[in-house]
Amino acid sequence: NTADVALGTVAGVLRDLMQQGFLLDFDDKLRRLVRRKELLNRWLTAYTQKLYPVNLVGRYTAQNIDFWKNTDVQAMNGLWGGEIAAAMLTRYLKPQVTTIYAEKPLNELILRMRLRKDERGDVEIRRKFWNFDTPAPNTAMAPPLLVYADLLATGDARNIETANMIYDEYLQRHFQQD
Repeated sequence: NTADVALGTVAGVLRDLMQQGFLLDFDDKLRRLVRRKELLNRWLTAYTQKLYPVNLVGRYTAQNIDFWKNTDVQAMNGLWGGEIAAAMLTRYLKPQVTTIYAEKPLNELILRMRLRKDERGDVEIRRKFWNFDTPAPNTAMAPPLLVYADLLATGDARNIETANMIYDEYLQRHFQQD
């Protein structure tokens, strides 16, 4: 129940994966996901075009650009994403945009972080759309796959370079070709 979707949805997804040749069904108990890198690329395209734009709750400005360094985002039911999480994962990127994934209500988070609504602000709050914990030691941030996708979605060269570092360190072993 981690995915928090109906069993019928899961069955439909599995059927689609089989029809598209991404899932091989050997018998009732043995299935194998193949062409994983291609599947990842399709997911990244769909995420960038469909989910990334609509999960933006709002943009804000903080009084201090480095406020995130001394903020326990988890205490406010939030997680770092995008450039902040990438900086934590790689120690390479100097974040320009602060991304926070959070669930509603957001009032406490906005008040405690002293954020001011600003359509051109450098703090973006995005809707947390998954229902599982990020494994230690990265419990205060979105999963590396989502951080990778966030960076690629910006189209910014420095973010893409950092995304590739995250892919190499955290994701590549899961998507190597069969």
